[in-house]
Amino acid sequence: ATSTMQKIHALTHEIGHCIGFYHTDDMVGSLITGVSSSCRNNRDRYSVMQPIVADWAGFSSCDRQAFDALY
Repeated sequence: ATSTMQKIHALTHEIGHCIGFYHTDDMVGSLITGVSSSCRNNRDRYSVMQPIVADWAGFSSCDRQAFDALY
């Protein structure tokens, strides 16, 4: 069974796709300028855009940087 926290994570992840974000391991998207090199050079395993369903734990610092840089 999917927990409430996993459902929140999945819903937030899908909204991320709606506003233009790709999975963190996708090679089809372009890197977002204006984020720290650690976010550009490493996979952020805490990102909501990881291609997995995990328990919702909030946005990672890289998620926030990417959103702020684009919007």
